[in-house]
Amino acid sequence: MKTSKIIIILLLILFIIGAAYFIYTPQNKDVELEIPVDVPSKEAPIEESVKLPEKNVLAKKEIDFSIEASHSSELNGIEILQKDFYIKNPSTGSMWDVSVFEPLGLGKNLPAVILVPGGTNDKSKFLSNASPIVEYSTAEKFASEGFITLIFSPEGRGDSEGVEDFNGYINQDGLYELYKFLKDHPNTDENNMGIISYSYGVAMASGMLGRYEVPLKYYIEWEGPVDKYYVTVGCVDRAPAKEGVGAVKAGITCDDDDYWAEREAIKFVPDFKVEYFIIVQKEKDHVQPTHKHSLEVNNLAVEHLDWVRVNGSENEINQIYNYDTFPLLTKRVDLSEVIISYINEII
Repeated sequence: MKTSKIIIILLLILFIIGAAYFIYTPQNKDVELEIPVDVPSKEAPIEESVKLPEKNVLAKKEIDFSIEASHSSELNGIEILQKDFYIKNPSTGSMWDVSVFEPLGLGKNLPAVILVPGGTNDKSKFLSNASPIVEYSTAEKFASEGFITLIFSPEGRGDSEGVEDFNGYINQDGLYELYKFLKDHPNTDENNMGIISYSYGVAMASGMLGRYEVPLKYYIEWEGPVDKYYVTVGCVDRAPAKEGVGAVKAGITCDDDDYWAEREAIKFVPDFKVEYFIIVQKEKDHVQPTHKHSLEVNNLAVEHLDWVRVNGSENEINQIYNYDTFPLLTKRVDLSEVIISYINEII
């Protein structure tokens, strides 16, 4: 009797456990499981490529200098290849329109030069005829003489992106990037590189050379207005017929120290690291009624640099002049021919 009670109790316990299992266990039904998935609410925007006029090359992280030339010409028996690039100015991200003219058949380790336009001009100045009596451009002329020659349109000019900087730090930073670009050309002799500035290009070139202390072989500047008084021709508005109109931002006066701190070439001269510095000055300046701007930059440069000269080898180096003794070019000359002859004297 006792045993039967125990069996009944055990059966009762088993019944209770089974009922509980039936009640609390999900039945064999389709169950929707919610699985978290990372799905954006909309597609991520696709980054558009830079919209620029068509070129043979868009500058990327590494430049392909072997790209097919966009144009070829011949001068003095030398075949010249023009290759076009876009180079990014790291200060703004703007793409600059650049052309390199390379002479063929002269081997490797060639001298290289950058031409800096005057005023607020672009590279077209160096693509037009070098003078009214010749049918070749300034860039072709330099290349035909054996120089790998780089020309460019600064920030906001020509086909370059950005906003006009009037030769301040932004343009100087971009120019430094072009120096590094040309230095990396496989045929460039990096120990034989130079820069030539025309007119108010002196501010862009001098700022780049002084701020970055670039160790170039030479710097040749032609009739550059080296401070605000010469840039503005006496702190007055430029005459409409003069070259260089618009070289100063609208509304800027000579009292704006912050603006001029970036744009007065003479301030950067003591920090130049060039081996040779040549100042080219004609008797009749292309804008100024005086040659005092060239006199002032020469006398300052002599105090700080190892080798400074005015015009050609007929003049002594490292000479301090006064206004009356300053040696000027008095004859009508082909500017490109003269500058090339000066370079050949020192390289």
